[in-house]
Amino acid sequence: MGVKNLTSTINCEKTVFVSDLHCRSGRICHQLAMIIKVSHLLQASCLVVAGDLFEDLHYRMSTYQLKFEILKLGLPTELPPLIIYTPSFSSHDPIVDEGSINLGRSRIYIRRVAHIQLGDDEVVVAHGDIGIANGAIAHLVDRVGSLVGRKLLVEEKVKEKLNLRNQWLIMGHTHIPGLDTTRRIGNPGSWKSAWGKWLPYWRKPTYSLIFYDGKSFRLVYPLKTI
Repeated sequence: MGVKNLTSTINCEKTVFVSDLHCRSGRICHQLAMIIKVSHLLQASCLVVAGDLFEDLHYRMSTYQLKFEILKLGLPTELPPLIIYTPSFSSHDPIVDEGSINLGRSRIYIRRVAHIQLGDDEVVVAHGDIGIANGAIAHLVDRVGSLVGRKLLVEEKVKEKLNLRNQWLIMGHTHIPGLDTTRRIGNPGSWKSAWGKWLPYWRKPTYSLIFYDGKSFRLVYPLKTI
């Protein structure tokens, strides 16, 4: 596994895709710890975070600064060997150049749009705000799309915008989980539960992820099974 340059494809085997964790900076992020635990249980070699890892770090920083912000989240000792992070463009995540960070035996690759090879499938990952910048509006568009029988409508439009055909697109942003193997689009859902310490968030967390087991993709709700 590895990347020669910023435009090359990252090769993965068993892979966990998550998005919209919204960890608060400088604090232990329990949702990230849970996701890493699940990644180990699933024996995933790659963990992909499709944006909004952070809640409140939307300003310019270096990859060196980002490394220390990630460490402040209270990561477990053992991490998946490869972590791929596609920060959001519009809000929440740091404004940081593409690159990589070493954390012990693990490496984090930072990409605006990541290209991942999973067996015979090429998967493109982005946060999704390149389609509709405002997450609340993107959420409502997907809700309305579901009501008229067109689930994952924002995902479909982002795939068209990126000019993808046979590739998969997996993105976050809408906080609505879904997986369509025919159209090859998916959204892992959200792990954000509150605005702050006491105020619940208006969109309920789904505590879901997408897992590629080496052969196929499936939508998983790990808190119901562990």
